[in-house]
Amino acid sequence: RIAREVAGSAGYVVGAIGSIRGGKRTNVSTAELKKYFEQQIQALLQEGVDGILLETFYDVEELYLALSIVRKLSPLPVICQFAVEDVARTLDGYTMPEAFRMMQQQGADVIGFNCRTGPNGIMSAMKTLGGHMSVPMSVYPNAGVADYVDGEYQYGAKPDYFGQMAVKFADLGARIIGGCCGTTPAHIAAISSALQGYEPQPITYGPIDIAPAPIEIHEHLAPDGDGEGEGGSPNLVDLVKERHTVIVELDPPRDLDIAKFMKGAQVLKDAGADALTLADNSLAVTRMSNMALGHLVQAETGLRPLVHIACRDRNLIGTQSHLMGFDALGIDHVLAVTGDPARFGDLPGSSSVYDLTSFEIIRMIKQLNEGIAFSGKPLKQKANFVVGAAFNPHGKHLDKA
Repeated sequence: RIAREVAGSAGYVVGAIGSIRGGKRTNVSTAELKKYFEQQIQALLQEGVDGILLETFYDVEELYLALSIVRKLSPLPVICQFAVEDVARTLDGYTMPEAFRMMQQQGADVIGFNCRTGPNGIMSAMKTLGGHMSVPMSVYPNAGVADYVDGEYQYGAKPDYFGQMAVKFADLGARIIGGCCGTTPAHIAAISSALQGYEPQPITYGPIDIAPAPIEIHEHLAPDGDGEGEGGSPNLVDLVKERHTVIVELDPPRDLDIAKFMKGAQVLKDAGADALTLADNSLAVTRMSNMALGHLVQAETGLRPLVHIACRDRNLIGTQSHLMGFDALGIDHVLAVTGDPARFGDLPGSSSVYDLTSFEIIRMIKQLNEGIAFSGKPLKQKANFVVGAAFNPHGKHLDKA
């Protein structure tokens, strides 16, 4: 309403709606997403916007859902924008030609990019389209990649650079050009000045054909797992199929003395245990790293570690880093658990992170087994994890467990 009063008849007023998931692999149900999007869209439509901007979406699934809701409620123009990095894939694995084609088929009027990267990163994403566009394109880059300095985020891309890149965006077919995080009125003025008098070349819009591309192998990924664990021994899944197996839990110590723990691990190995399961700060009580102890047990006793990974203690970045560390150390049996809340442990004032659920960690571990990072980037080789989960058969609501 305020924007309409300011713009008058000299400009358009477009209502913006961002991603609800925000790139997080959270368990927000489709029903919840629909409800939240409908509330926002209806509020904007009631105020009389000229169009809807669906911006900063990390995956096709959520953007497709939001677009479908707009299309049910209004024929107004819709701009759809993805937030991607230099890998130029959505978080759910779609290439840009695939993602653009799906949005166009669902009724998007303009498709493009915003946020997450600066002009150079968005330029790389645009080039993956190969000049083929089904509808006009929009680009709203950040003012470079943010640096955290003296308690605030600072962006390095200057207005002059933004103006230069605006012309290059237009040459590649962008027809709506703006700025996202870190941009200022000076950046927008530089874009406007650089494009003053610019005459865009005609563009022929048509369906995006995704033809099979010849594959040239530059680097081989490590081969898929062959059912054998570290050292060539059968993994636990195969052992269970052959005979009764024995897995024993041995909690890491709460102090720095590991002598008793290592002695216990050796005794269990001598007694015929097939694996040693190591909790991840069980009951939210601080204990020694199960990654470090798992590596020592494997190296010094030959007993296979089955290492827990809890959702409580690490965010998304830390979780992937931790799993990559497991792979580097040859720890290939992991158990995904939610983890008891920190308030029940010996440091009740600490944070319970829970960026992920155990379901999501399992999906991500499987993704690592395909050689793909959580962000969609290739990892050069595949992990070989065997994944376990905790299950409570006495839960009243198994669908919510």
